[in-house]
Parts: sequence; C-alpha cells; structure tokens
Amino acid sequence: MTTRVRKSFLSTVALLALVLAISPAMAQEEAATIAGPNTGKVSFNLGADITTQYVFRGINQEDQGLIFQPYADATINLIDEGDNGFIKNLDFYFGTWNSVHSQDTGGTDAWYEADYFVGFSFGLTDTLSADISYIVLDSPNNSGLTVFAQEIDLALAYDDSALWNGLCEDFGGLQPYFLVAFEVDGGSDGQGGGFNQGTYFEFGIAPSCVVLQSETTPITLTVPVTLGLGSDYYEVTTATGSIDDDTFGFVDIGLDFSMPLTWVPADYGSWELSTGVHFLFLGDNTETINNGDGFEVIGTVGISMSY
Repeated sequence: MTTRVRKSFLSTVALLALVLAISPAMAQEEAATIAGPNTGKVSFNLGADITTQYVFRGINQEDQGLIFQPYADATINLIDEGDNGFIKNLDFYFGTWNSVHSQDTGGTDAWYEADYFVGFSFGLTDTLSADISYIVLDSPNNSGLTVFAQEIDLALAYDDSALWNGLCEDFGGLQPYFLVAFEVDGGSDGQGGGFNQGTYFEFGIAPSCVVLQSETTPITLTVPVTLGLGSDYYEVTTATGSIDDDTFGFVDIGLDFSMPLTWVPADYGSWELSTGVHFLFLGDNTETINNGDGFEVIGTVGISMSY
C-alpha cells in the first residue's frame, strides 16, 4: 500500500473511531427505536464520499489531490406490496452523481464528472428484483473519460438472506447480482483508444455481517466482490494501429464498514457513516490504460442520509 493511500485510510479509520467514542454519549434513545417520519411514497437519499482514487470500472480517472464525490436521488413508489398487480412493487427514481477534483484533472475547472440517471426498479418476487435505467455520463470540464456518453443499464438482484436463517447470526446473505450496460452514445473506454460502442458486464456479491453489536452504534462489515467484463469495452490501440479488445476488465474486493448515526434525531432522516478499503486487480488492457498499474488500493470515507 502506498504512503498516500495508507495515510488516507488511517485517517478514515481514525474518523470512525472518533464517532464511535462520542456516539454513545450523544445517542438519543428514541432515534434508535423510532422509525423516521417519512411514511409517504416519496423518499430521498443524499451523501458524499472522499476517496484516495477515482476508478471507473477498472479505469483510473484521478489519483492525486482531493477527490470529492457528492450524490443525490429521489424515489417514488408507484406500486407497493399492498397493491394488486403482476409485480410485487414498482419504484421510479432519478438522481445525479458527481466527482470533483482539486487537481482539475487537466480540465478548466475542478468539476470532472456529472452523471444523471433515471430508471425503474421492479420487485418481481419476495427475493428477486430487476432494474432498468438510462444514464448520461458528462464531463463539465471536458477532460473526463467519457466527456459525453450515454448507456442503458439492466440489473437483476437476488436477496438470499432468508437462506442463511439459523446458520449464521446477523449474516445478510451473499446478495448476488448481475448488471449489463449497453453504450448507446459515446464510449466509456475512450482514454484507452476504444472506438466501438461496447457492452459492460458486471457480476457481484456483497455479503455483510454485524461485527459490533450495540443498541446505539452497531457496525456492519460488508465484503463486496465485483467482476467487471466487457465486449468492445476494454479496448486499446496497438502499436500497429489495430484495436485490441480484452474481455476481462477487473476484480474488486472491498472491506466496507458502516455505522448508523443514531444520535441524529429521526426527524432529520437516517444518517450513516462509512469507511473502507478496496483492492483492484486489473486485466491486461485496463493495466495498459492505467499506465502499467495492474493493482490498485483505494481508501474511502463517506456520509449519507436517507429520508
């Protein structure tokens, strides 16, 4: 682990330790036991992360300076479990995700990336859900990997937590999912020399377990494992001028810790602090795109609120 990453990661751990120290004294009993006031069909989520490196699907975007990534989204429940219909539930959502870099990343200002998305989430059964979304990936400072790209994402997720009942206490299951992204305009591998609109495939699991039992400050450990593959996606230009397409993009293994901030009154939403470290193992073409770096270590700390 590099000195820069080590210092950043230790700082995030120190921040989490500080919150652990002050939370019991500040916790309000009703915040831990009473659900938030939002009982309607519209919910909101917002937050921000600070990370040591921004890597998009295995391709490095920035690894210097301060990297600040705020996001926000809203969800409208159209069909819930109490309604009659073919599906269990249906949600419509929209939002934005951004990456702001102190180094300007070669552009005219610090606002490196702005993504806008809209989609539908379907509850097919009690355990199976599907999602379809349309995403615009833009670079306000015209220096981003995508500059301007658009894609359609389809995802399928399975909630296997019930299968582990009685076998492992506080284990949330493997939570397997599959995602496929179709590029419909532009290309996300532009820095690698790719010219074709490609298709990205992602397989992942996110097992989780409560590692610190507490009424006021429980801590959950999640170990996400992600495999990224592509077709006409991880492309580089060879010495002869031809385009080389590699199927394997990356494997990402993370250790993510999260903790609810129960001392925040429930009237102000549900707040959560998170920190973690991710280890990325890259394929041949992603290693070439990343200037020969085949292994990356990324530390992140973030805070989020849902209402």
